[in-house]
Amino acid sequence: MSRAYETDTMRILFVCTGNTCRSPMAAAWFKKLCDDQGLGHIEVDSAGLSVRKNDSVSENARAVLAESGLIPLRLGSVLVTSRMVGTADLVMTMTFQHYETLVERFPFAEGKSRPLMAVLHQHGRDVFDPYGGTLQDYRRCLDMMKPALAALLERIR
Repeated sequence: MSRAYETDTMRILFVCTGNTCRSPMAAAWFKKLCDDQGLGHIEVDSAGLSVRKNDSVSENARAVLAESGLIPLRLGSVLVTSRMVGTADLVMTMTFQHYETLVERFPFAEGKSRPLMAVLHQHGRDVFDPYGGTLQDYRRCLDMMKPALAALLERIR
């Protein structure tokens, strides 16, 4: 998936359940990869399919990102909206169930959405949910996503 013009903005949205762990970590890491490559034309965001009012990015997710000098792109959790999906060029979900729910809720998302691990041709593999787990669980979750995020960047460059 290459862009016709490097100055065109590409929008990538990462989606998980509550927008407290996986999608914020994926978005922050992917933004870092883009920044490291000088790819300012790629905009990154995250959202959740089932967000609780006044929820925020988990402390452990923030701590794991901080270990790499990163902060979440936003601290509060955000519910995915039709507009977010509509303006995104690509929507990456953390699980196949997230993908199915997203497409059920927003049928127009089908052609531009896929589970993150599918980038590595691991179609049956989901990014596990570290919610409520230890700091080590959050590290393992981010480490699981890193190769897929790097492969995604290579595909869209």
